[in-house]
Amino acid sequence: MDKILVVEDSSEVLNNIVNILNLSNYNVFSAENGLSGLEIAQEQNPDLIISDIMMPEYDGYYLLNELRKDPKTINIPFIFLTAKVDRVDVRKGMGRGADDYVTKPFRAKELLETIKSRMEKKRRQENFLQEIYHNISCYIPHELRTPLVSIFGYTDMLIDDLELMNKTQIIEMLESIKKSGHRLHKTLEKFIQYSESEILVRDKKNFLEYTSKSTVSPSWVIKNAIIEKTKNYNHEINFLCKDDDAEISIYLNHFRIICEELIENAIKFSKNNQKIEISTKLEPNNYTIEIKNYGRGMTKEEISRISPFYQHNRSKFEQNGNGLGLVTVKKLVEFYDARMFIESEPKKFTSVKIAFPIKIAA
Repeated sequence: MDKILVVEDSSEVLNNIVNILNLSNYNVFSAENGLSGLEIAQEQNPDLIISDIMMPEYDGYYLLNELRKDPKTINIPFIFLTAKVDRVDVRKGMGRGADDYVTKPFRAKELLETIKSRMEKKRRQENFLQEIYHNISCYIPHELRTPLVSIFGYTDMLIDDLELMNKTQIIEMLESIKKSGHRLHKTLEKFIQYSESEILVRDKKNFLEYTSKSTVSPSWVIKNAIIEKTKNYNHEINFLCKDDDAEISIYLNHFRIICEELIENAIKFSKNNQKIEISTKLEPNNYTIEIKNYGRGMTKEEISRISPFYQHNRSKFEQNGNGLGLVTVKKLVEFYDARMFIESEPKKFTSVKIAFPIKIAA
């Protein structure tokens, strides 16, 4: 049973809300001011809080501020209940972290619908976070430990039984060690790239000054990325690049990361021998790159859930990876004021388009 805390100094309004919520099978706690409301919130950890704004002793703003300071209560959905319709008060409350507000007098249906909406949003967020935690717990042991087990296992065999092995056996083991080392290096490199993209976005003002001085001619970077990412795969890639190439303001390495990650994703989520299409288009203000594969595709919900360590249907398909590649691309696209569009249909295709602002000649 969901727990709701109601903070209201008017006993008549308070009793009315409590009765409405009890009839709707909520477990209700009540308080008459912000101070007692804070104590109950910290003790009971409710699923949602409804609070009046104007109260004689410790108002709703005080309660909200204190809740948002505490890691245990910072994410509790908070609804302001107020007789005021002044937009200043509404903006003030929302600006301090309130999730919604209901204006008195209210109808029971309106109140319950607002509560339901906020509770559903909270559950979606909790489920999403739980899935991320699950992916992290699955990913870290697998992607870091697996290559290390291989490296240590083969080196122990070489140390203990080297004299009993022939040259072919030794070379095979060394090649396996090298392959595991490459996999581990790739994993760490993706962590570093993602961390750097986070830093860029968070401190955009300072970094943009010198990154904007670098320009790239896209076509040759894309061609090199195709060569690099198709070395060990059997995919047909059609690259349609028009003669009218352009210069875009972006660090070469950042553009390389974007191209390689998108191509790698297209390959990863396609079956062998499936076609992958890459095309470019020069427009008046943008240079657009599109990478399209005809693999498993994604739903709109899966697209909206792209985040660090999230991989859709990982348990079903068991693909290698950590979910950082596309998130890193999104961060870099955001940093350079480009735009990314993802279209997909399950079991049919996925298309990723990125529109980069072109560098205008002075």
